Amino acid sequence: KDPEMAQKAIISALNIWTTSVMKMPWFHADVHAGNLLLLDDGRVGFIDFGIVGRVSEKTFKAVNELSVALSLGDYRGMAQALCNMGATDDKIDIDKFGHDLELVMRRIASVQPDMTIAEMQDGSVAGSLDFDE
Repeated sequence: KDPEMAQKAIISALNIWTTSVMKMPWFHADVHAGNLLLLDDGRVGFIDFGIVGRVSEKTFKAVNELSVALSLGDYRGMAQALCNMGATDDKIDIDKFGHDLELVMRRIASVQPDMTIAEMQDGSVAGSLDFDE
């Protein structure tokens, strides 16, 4: 009903979930709109903990390495971090993988989306996003 309250609730839910992944021994692994409740006072309730997850120390360290490498534009570092978290086969050419990641990232950065936003007769807003390859 209140778009501002909804926006704050989404931000709160993301912050709570991210904090749980980083600081708790387990986290809710099935977060979607059907598993969140917006309470009358604006708080967010998480329900249905039927699927939970845990991030190993090895993976958590590798995700941090990946974050640093991404922020530095260090493609070889990204490749090494992905290998460290188990996202690749055991035998891989890190330099070639880093080069491939650089090509993909440069291609993604060059994408120019066409965005169209329109106000509908009922006052709602509709939008579309198109990408050329």
